[in-house]
Amino acid sequence: MVQSGYKDGGSITNCYTTGNITAGSSSESLGGLCGKQYKGSITNCYSTCSVTGNENLGGLCGKVSYGNITDCYATGTVTGRSHPYWFAGLCGSNYDASITNCYSTGLVAWIGDTYIGRGGLCAYNSGIIESCFWDVETSTYGNAGDYEYNSIGKTTADMKDITTFVTAGWDFDPNDGDAMDWFIPADDYPKLVWQLTIVYSGEPAISLAQNQTGQIRMDIFSPVDELLNWTISGHESCGWITGLAPDSGISTGPLDKTTVTIDVDSNGLDIGDHSCNLTITADNNDTLSVLVSLHVYNRVDFEEFARLAQFWQTADCNEGQPCSAVDWYPDRAIDSRDLKQLAISWLSEEMVYYRISDGFETGDLTALDWTVTGDANWTIASDSVHEGNYAAKSGMITHNQTTSLELTVETTFNTISFARKVSSESGWDHLRFYIDDVEMDKWSGEQDWLVVDHTITEGQHTFKWSYTKDNSASSGSDCGWIDAIRIYHSGQ
Repeated sequence: MVQSGYKDGGSITNCYTTGNITAGSSSESLGGLCGKQYKGSITNCYSTCSVTGNENLGGLCGKVSYGNITDCYATGTVTGRSHPYWFAGLCGSNYDASITNCYSTGLVAWIGDTYIGRGGLCAYNSGIIESCFWDVETSTYGNAGDYEYNSIGKTTADMKDITTFVTAGWDFDPNDGDAMDWFIPADDYPKLVWQLTIVYSGEPAISLAQNQTGQIRMDIFSPVDELLNWTISGHESCGWITGLAPDSGISTGPLDKTTVTIDVDSNGLDIGDHSCNLTITADNNDTLSVLVSLHVYNRVDFEEFARLAQFWQTADCNEGQPCSAVDWYPDRAIDSRDLKQLAISWLSEEMVYYRISDGFETGDLTALDWTVTGDANWTIASDSVHEGNYAAKSGMITHNQTTSLELTVETTFNTISFARKVSSESGWDHLRFYIDDVEMDKWSGEQDWLVVDHTITEGQHTFKWSYTKDNSASSGSDCGWIDAIRIYHSGQ
């Protein structure tokens, strides 16, 4: 039995390994940095080693028991051989240990026809894994959004997006009272701060309409307490960068920052994305690449206004007709609602549309993937509407019954709005609204049409409208209506 690097207690901090580790078909507990860890800790470490063996294989550690691994990553290929088991990108097996703020990107492969226990980040876990990720594309394991022992599979693009990690609580902040742990270079995975002697903060990107000027600002500094001279270059070759100052400076640590201002001009540039690679060079010869990005767009302005005027007050504007191009508030009428959408979008990059909507103007429930449940079906009615000719109306039920209308969608938007009306026994029979089976609002009594909205998060959600009755009495029309469903991105 071959096993690499056994560690009993103690700590490994600010260390890294490169190269290849290869063992035979009876090998066990092989890792890029540590083969087997019992108790103790591994902190702020990484490995780019490729690891090949049979049992308990990991890009960083083959097997960890009762200790902890914190703020670490592994990028090497992990290959199981000879009917392998428990092999994964970071750690093959975690027995009652804690793994926090870690990621892996290496290919997880095998030699042979079968295997047991292949994983993205960790193949076996009986401990704690928190705020950890693996790259589903480079590892060829799993799908984006998959959860494996609380680690999350992400695309390469998400793994290079600082938001992924900041949202999970990773420390990229040099101003939070303690030393920052991580830094993410442009178009790269996160790196440990001790790997770098010069970094920057701020987003080196800007969006401009054609023939506009703007400025990008970023702070350059040393993430550690070390006197460092630096220079920045490369902007001279990018014609749309018209100025950069200062182009050199000194930093004595994370609190000693120099703000660099980059002047940008989109005049003469095509619509689309433009980029320029700048290089920050420290006097110890460390370098850092900075990708500066400019997005050029054709803004919403008088051209859209003229098109709106052309079709002003057009009624019964169906999809496919020329007028539908300016039906920005999709209700088949070109009127003040569309003018309002133009005002919201004025001088911005694109027109704001309600991307998911249903006013039930088809006369049925076919425009979106609606589901009816409960003791009676919702119907499409014209006896009371908020806009157009139709609205959805709750089914006819009696005491202790419920009638529901549901919609499940996958969306990147942040708001749902709808118009609602209810006529019921006040305080007892209710029109209720749910998001993912959580009641968000309810109404009873005589309440006329009113538009309400709720904030939502990105992802899949089920929206449900239910009319419910208690065990006695009825009043009014004994029903609820909804109309003008809009799921969109607010913030304008």
